[in-house]
Amino acid sequence: MLWLNVVLPPIIDGRLYPEGLAHFTTMVVQGFDLALFLPPSLLAGYTYLVGKPAVGVNGGPALVIIPLLLAGAVTAAYVALKPYARVRAQ
Repeated sequence: MLWLNVVLPPIIDGRLYPEGLAHFTTMVVQGFDLALFLPPSLLAGYTYLVGKPAVGVNGGPALVIIPLLLAGAVTAAYVALKPYARVRAQ
């Protein structure tokens, strides 16, 4: 809904470009989100509404991999930003 809020008003108003476009030729993130995530989301919502059960999948690997990726990303951000914290404190 957030991306549609950005993309649809210019289409409805007849404007050529959305305000958030700035100097880009396209809104890449919105395009990827709408193209890749919207159709499966709509399909999942439809199957939920008609009452078809989802295929059972083991969630164990995701419960391990996702927190490890988060910890790695936080650690990498800390290491990358640590030199700038010293400069700012002085």
